[in-house]
Amino acid sequence: MYPKIGRENEFCTLERVLFVAYLLLIAKRATMTADVDHGFWMAEVDRAVKEVRSCLSVLAQQGRLTHPLMSVSTLMDRIEFCVSTEDGESAFVLDEEENRVSFRCPVLQKIHGEIFQLSSEIGLLEEEPIRASQIAINLFVVHELLHIRQNFPHFATVQSIKAGLEGIGLPLLDVAADTVAAWVCAHVEAQRNDDNFTEEEVLKNFSNLLILAYVVGAFVYDGRSTSGKRQRLLGLLISAMLVQAQNEGVLNVEKIYEGWTPISPIMVIDLEKAARFNAIVIDKIPGMLFSDAKIASPEVAKKFWNSVGERPVFEALTLAAVLLRQVDAIY
Repeated sequence: MYPKIGRENEFCTLERVLFVAYLLLIAKRATMTADVDHGFWMAEVDRAVKEVRSCLSVLAQQGRLTHPLMSVSTLMDRIEFCVSTEDGESAFVLDEEENRVSFRCPVLQKIHGEIFQLSSEIGLLEEEPIRASQIAINLFVVHELLHIRQNFPHFATVQSIKAGLEGIGLPLLDVAADTVAAWVCAHVEAQRNDDNFTEEEVLKNFSNLLILAYVVGAFVYDGRSTSGKRQRLLGLLISAMLVQAQNEGVLNVEKIYEGWTPISPIMVIDLEKAARFNAIVIDKIPGMLFSDAKIASPEVAKKFWNSVGERPVFEALTLAAVLLRQVDAIY
């Protein structure tokens, strides 16, 4: 079970927790292991691309294709998608002459494995874990496509960003890609249920997808290796809790930055170096999530910082909710 925003130490049932609704993990009979198999992963990428394209097409027909969604749609229309069984430092390889993106099978396999591992946190359910893995792969595909949109499609550029904007450049670009990818995939999940879905349904899905983006970033990659990665990943959890609070009617909008929207990327400040918990909202005019008038517990903030990449994810979510409550961001 995952923390309910309303009051401290109050919890939801599985049915009410949005995150668990999407992580339908590990049927008792599930013994599937996804080996590095070209055909299997090519089919998975094809499925992900088809689902995202279908959703974006429906939105275009309805005149609801906003800028973040349109940028993904344009990319998908001009790129051929493949997979590669070769390992490497990058998650994908772009062939610009052929307009071809090849996703690496070992990364896809790792995503699949981590989603299965997550099942131990919530117990065995009667549903198979297939959809949970598919959602995570959808997130991964859209995230990596957004890096092309962000003008760093090649690993050499990544190294330049790391050197030129040491510690913060890549996490900043990643958290933006995480957030938009979760937003796109939240539309995909809402559209799977009803072509005439509402914005409220998207937001309910969005909270879950932000948490799932955290899981992929924290466990598929080593989210603990740098402060910048921790700042990005904890920002995703703060975003998820704010969106969930808004969905439940317990968000105290007067206490948070006026430029915040549900799709504003957030970076938590370095809690190893800073004396107080806070975060930066990345908006047209970036700002601090809340003022220094309210101070969260340094001990809780430290635990939150150290929770990256630790299981159960429940604990990190609980700490995020506690910190936001301490600064009056949520009731």
